[in-house]
Amino acid sequence: MDTVDANIRFAIATHWESFVAGVQSLSSSVDIRPPDITFNLFPFDENEQTSNFELRPVVLVLPERADHTETNLHVVVSGTISIDRDHFQEHKTLRTVKFQTRVAYFRLKPAAGVLEHVYGAHYDYEANAAAHPVFHSQVKSFADMRVHINGYDDLQFQDHLERILTRVRVPTAQMDFFSLVVQLVADHLISAASGESEIEIFLALINKSKNVQGAGHLIPRLGTEPAIQCYRAAHWYPDN
Repeated sequence: MDTVDANIRFAIATHWESFVAGVQSLSSSVDIRPPDITFNLFPFDENEQTSNFELRPVVLVLPERADHTETNLHVVVSGTISIDRDHFQEHKTLRTVKFQTRVAYFRLKPAAGVLEHVYGAHYDYEANAAAHPVFHSQVKSFADMRVHINGYDDLQFQDHLERILTRVRVPTAQMDFFSLVVQLVADHLISAASGESEIEIFLALINKSKNVQGAGHLIPRLGTEPAIQCYRAAHWYPDN
């Protein structure tokens, strides 16, 4: 790992620490492990164009709804992210070139002695693969990610995604690791009943998230006039 890789790794870790601080100011009941992901970032496939990092699993313990006091939802997130080296050196901005994200949701039912796998998804990027939307998700079981949730080995485990159809590729926004964790905040910590201060914190998290730029600049068809004015899924598919 050279100096550029090290600086990008530091910028990614700093971005994460800023996110964690914002979430903790929003809700003291949320548990995020680890709060420092420096040692969860492992470089791979070193080259001159991109800095490529594997993001080892991070666990977020959240309420299922913003107005719930019980934090019974354990969400495990991992993936990879590739950053444009030249762009970072020139602008000091994290601009993504490629990514993959895996997320697994587990619901804890302590009274029933049960841990349920209730949602799992793989988010991906394919620039020009036939029949693949450029940004897409596939719902699937990630029951194996349960190992990252500590302390519940004695509970009965139920995988509700065991027989789910996994070949459905749903066009999405770019759901890299940092986009996904913002979604978790929106889904589980914010509601119509949220106060003004909570909304302000959430908006600050969104603005911080914009410091990580997407890979749409690599897909010319997404910058055409019809695509800009439309945003329908047809523009996500290769047209050549």
